[in-house]
Amino acid sequence: MESCPHPSISSGGFGKRLALGMTLLLLAAVGAALPTVSAGGADRALEWSPELADALQTYRAGDYASARALAERVLAHTQDPQIRLDAAALRAMTWLAGPSRADRQMGIGDISQLFREHPELAERPECNLALGAARSALAETGAALELLDAAAEGFAARG
Repeated sequence: MESCPHPSISSGGFGKRLALGMTLLLLAAVGAALPTVSAGGADRALEWSPELADALQTYRAGDYASARALAERVLAHTQDPQIRLDAAALRAMTWLAGPSRADRQMGIGDISQLFREHPELAERPECNLALGAARSALAETGAALELLDAAAEGFAARG
């Protein structure tokens, strides 16, 4: 029986991690290139409220604590249900990007509840990307790959 000089490569673990890492990198680049807020269009479910433009820009810059604070400020000062939903989704995304396991688990709980109450959120590639990245960080590879695939499809559909 022949032996492989790199057992981690032959077992598929390295290849899967590399593929997942490349997918995350590609999706992050695509997501960063998209406009922060849609100016209009037929599918409102995929648009972010203009009131969250600063929070989204801050989130995309990687300043998750500040983005969370901006989203919470919007939540505290508006009664509009769509704006509140967008702010709650963005707040959950900031937890999903958090550095600790507890942060990510909080974000998973929050975004899962929002998905149950508002299934249209599951069509937003930004939400799927954030949830997929969190699940990947928690070594939930199967779920992560499904979400990352949905995010890629959503970003590709936007053009």
